Amino acid sequence: MSAVNTLPLPPREYIQDGVPRFSLGVKLKRYESVFGFIMIPVMLIVLPFAIAIGLIIAGAASEGFSGNTSDWTRLLEDVNEPLLEFVNDFIVAGLLFAVLIKNYLSNSFKDFFRYKLLRPNIIFAALGIATVGEAIATFILMLTMGSATPGNEEAINDMFRQNPGLVFVLVVFFAPFSEELIFRGIIFGKIYEKSPVAAHIVNTIVFSLVHVGSFVLMEGISALPYIIVYMQMVFPLGYCYQKSRNIVPCMIVPMINTLMAALFMLVGIN
Repeated sequence: MSAVNTLPLPPREYIQDGVPRFSLGVKLKRYESVFGFIMIPVMLIVLPFAIAIGLIIAGAASEGFSGNTSDWTRLLEDVNEPLLEFVNDFIVAGLLFAVLIKNYLSNSFKDFFRYKLLRPNIIFAALGIATVGEAIATFILMLTMGSATPGNEEAINDMFRQNPGLVFVLVVFFAPFSEELIFRGIIFGKIYEKSPVAAHIVNTIVFSLVHVGSFVLMEGISALPYIIVYMQMVFPLGYCYQKSRNIVPCMIVPMINTLMAALFMLVGIN
């Protein structure tokens, strides 16, 4: 078999000292895999609930909370859902970084530079697929819903106009970091070892439900069609991971995508 460093991309199984090292991306240790799958309900249910309670308590302390029903209703309505999502992403990114940095992340970045995995053809192919998917999703939603932007995305846009610096950092860097580690690095990577098709299907379902869930809770089941906004994002990222066999390019793709959107918004604000 040819030496690894002579190949344009690492082979299906990396070879290290004559022994297969891993099949797709950096091999996760058992505790890292378990932790990653545990983080899914934590990110989806536990942390948002805890953060919302914290925001309610903070609001009660600062606004003369008396404990009657109207006060509780007002505080619940005032919970800033996009802020909740941002704090959630920030905490999840920190937890993932703390647990995975010793093995998974450090080896991923080493391989990223060792094998020169910053391949423009893969990056731009993923961005191109995402752009086409977004155009199709926009067309379908405009015809069926009258708007192609979910309410939670509109709220994030409003927050961006009010505090562009903070939202820029959270949306462009922290969100892609935490989401790609979970959805591509852990879910997609582990399932891909058993079935590539199942990896794409499960990854699409979980990723889309996690993102559209908060909007459905706010607006009702009528908002469910907006799930296609998120479904069309998943295949390009899975494709990127499948071709590069590394999590770092998968972080770069959504960072570029959100960076371009953020820059357009900054130009509009100024």
